[in-house]
Amino acid sequence: MSGPHTVHIDRTKRIAGATTLSISELNPMDMTELDATFHGAASSTVMVGIPCYNEEVAIGSLVLRASQYADQVVVLDDGSTDKTAEVARFAGARVLVHKVNMGKGAALRDLFEYATEAGFDILVIIDGDGQHNPDDIPK
Repeated sequence: MSGPHTVHIDRTKRIAGATTLSISELNPMDMTELDATFHGAASSTVMVGIPCYNEEVAIGSLVLRASQYADQVVVLDDGSTDKTAEVARFAGARVLVHKVNMGKGAALRDLFEYATEAGFDILVIIDGDGQHNPDDIPK
């Protein structure tokens, strides 16, 4: 795993529908394998994605707590005007930045795309305001 860095994403001219993700249906036999993968019986990589906007107060502790359960924590700063990106980076997150606020949907889309391109097996999304407890990730 490489160290923290910032990636700027400029999607202001993006055409709708340019990125799609497909999820295959699982038959009952696959559920056992999926469960084993999520609970660590098989080798898997876990990314925690945190979309946020102006969350400099909460983001540092969220990143530190989530990193206990993930191979990588990725914060997507959606055009914040505070120090969200700096605090997240200092706490050890990989930080993606939208130059302007594009909304939670765009932030989620870009986290999904990043996780897919980076080859993570599992993506867990938690909110940047502390609404979700990172200690629930293994559940």
